[in-house]
Amino acid sequence: MRIRIFRQPRGFIHGLNLGHYKLRGVYDVPASLGNYLVISGFARMEMRITENPKPPLGVERRQQPLR
Repeated sequence: MRIRIFRQPRGFIHGLNLGHYKLRGVYDVPASLGNYLVISGFARMEMRITENPKPPLGVERRQQPLR
């Protein structure tokens, strides 16, 4: 699960220090931890896979001018 931290988490959960996760950071975490951080209000799910996704092969972004 990919999440973005928008409120600094503090403390520990199951021995894991939540202070490791930094504000505005994007992390791949196990689903159980991601769900906990989202439900607790520390994070939101991050939907983007890459910053600039490339279009599929054969798909043109601009139309060719009519002649």
